[in-house]
Amino acid sequence: MDTGRELGTGSTGSMVLPGRQSMVGFNVMINIDYSSSKNDDTTLNNLIACMMPQEGTGPAITESLNVAFYVKMKISGIAWSQEASVRPSAFKCPTN
Repeated sequence: MDTGRELGTGSTGSMVLPGRQSMVGFNVMINIDYSSSKNDDTTLNNLIACMMPQEGTGPAITESLNVAFYVKMKISGIAWSQEASVRPSAFKCPTN
C-alpha cells in the first residue's frame, strides 16, 4: 500500500564523478526514522510487518517495501539543480 509518507533521508555527501560516463554507480546510506503516536498508522504498520520474520516451514521470504526515492542533483558553482523520482521494483526490508 502506498501511503506517500516520508520515512527516511540519505546523502552521498560530497563526491566527484568521472567525466564522460553516462552511467555511474554509487552507494547512498539511508537513515530510516519514522514514528507515529497512532496505532492504526498504515506506514508504521507496514514497516513493522516488513521487519518481522516470516513464519513457515519453507525457505525464508524476503519482504520488500514500495518506496520512491526523490533525488536532487546539484553541482557546486552551478545555480540550478536537477530533481528526479526513482521507484525501485524490489527494495528489501530494512534489518536491525
